[in-house]
Amino acid sequence: GRLMMAVTTGAMVSSVKRLISVQAVLTALGLVTGIAVIFLPFGSIFLKPYVVWEIGVADSLAEVAAIRYESSLAYFLGLLINMPPLVPLLLAVPISAGYLRWLTTGGLAPWAWRTGYTLAVLTGAAVVSWFGWIVFLGMLSYAKQALAPICILASLGLGGWVVMRNRRAGLPHALNTLIALQVVYVADALGLLVIFIPDSKLGDSIRWRIGALFALLTVVVYVVQIVLGSLRKGEPEPQVGSSGVPNTRRASR
Repeated sequence: GRLMMAVTTGAMVSSVKRLISVQAVLTALGLVTGIAVIFLPFGSIFLKPYVVWEIGVADSLAEVAAIRYESSLAYFLGLLINMPPLVPLLLAVPISAGYLRWLTTGGLAPWAWRTGYTLAVLTGAAVVSWFGWIVFLGMLSYAKQALAPICILASLGLGGWVVMRNRRAGLPHALNTLIALQVVYVADALGLLVIFIPDSKLGDSIRWRIGALFALLTVVVYVVQIVLGSLRKGEPEPQVGSSGVPNTRRASR
């Protein structure tokens, strides 16, 4: 009996180590692609006769920070309308930092995972509100774009169910809060990818840029991490101090 238990325990430990090693590779890949999205143009919209909007996270934030009106007030107002859905792509920063901390220490400080949950809820609500607003304004002008809100609601609904199921199954908050943030990122990125998807009827008036391709890669990485993370169930919550350093004593759930 003891031998069987030892063999079973050893197999479980080996399996967990393999999952962690895969998570490490995915974290590194997600770090590169997620950060790249921030600094690269996501998509472009050509408005006849001459205005071309190159829409990206860093550029949009810089434009608003400098309050550059460029050619007209309409340009600035359009920038404000186009910026909100790009902001959630900044979640790649706390997601990458959180995974690096989780891989190196095995957990997150209580304030960190509580902040992560709060950020996920607020950002998710903001994404739904923004896309609801542009639907109300009738800005989704063709059939493919109309799929964006459906993709977002479906992603958030399924992702929210996964997060709640993970907690009922005993997944530690440290990992589950990162999954929650990834769910919001995936939902927002999918919505944007659908909005900027090229359409033969519109020619080159709207299209993906290199940032959109990196966003698609990031979505794939995050989805795989969500699946792998959700497989780690029934683990005790690591006791981590406020500084993020694990305590020696075992934490109770």
